[in-house]
Amino acid sequence: CMEIQEIGLDITDRVRAKHELEQLSRDLEEKITERTVELANLNRALLAEIGEREEIQQRLEREQHTLAFILDNTPNGVAFFDGRIISYVNREFTALTGYSLQHLGSVREWCRCFRPADEENSLCEQFWEGYLSDPAPYPVVLSIRCRNGEIRDIEFRASLSSADALRVIMLEDVTERKRNERH
Repeated sequence: CMEIQEIGLDITDRVRAKHELEQLSRDLEEKITERTVELANLNRALLAEIGEREEIQQRLEREQHTLAFILDNTPNGVAFFDGRIISYVNREFTALTGYSLQHLGSVREWCRCFRPADEENSLCEQFWEGYLSDPAPYPVVLSIRCRNGEIRDIEFRASLSSADALRVIMLEDVTERKRNERH
């Protein structure tokens, strides 16, 4: 006769491991879902911020265009000094003096260009250093040498930007007025 043997395996550990694995899988899926929602929210916020920045950039570009239009169409010459460095001159400045930004880089170059060769450039530099650092500079009329060699009487008016150390210099040709005052 055949003998039947009883074989029993204890699968308790295996069942417990399976349940733990299933729980870990559910927990992982839950974390993935939470993180996906979190990343989607962050992505939407980032896209909104990018949109806001693009809008601000467009407004800034329009304002810069408007400022450039105003500066290029003003009847006076305009120069920006950032400390001792000339950072901008408008078209009227160049039309008035013959000098563009390429000719003028700093106070020293400014003086070399504008002052007749027989005058002391260091005195010119000292004057402009003081004028540019004065918190409330007064209008001043100076004779300058234009690029074409012509001497003109120019009234300089300066103002200091409150936001930074930018000094805006306005130039007006008063040669005719000065000539008329002499007669």
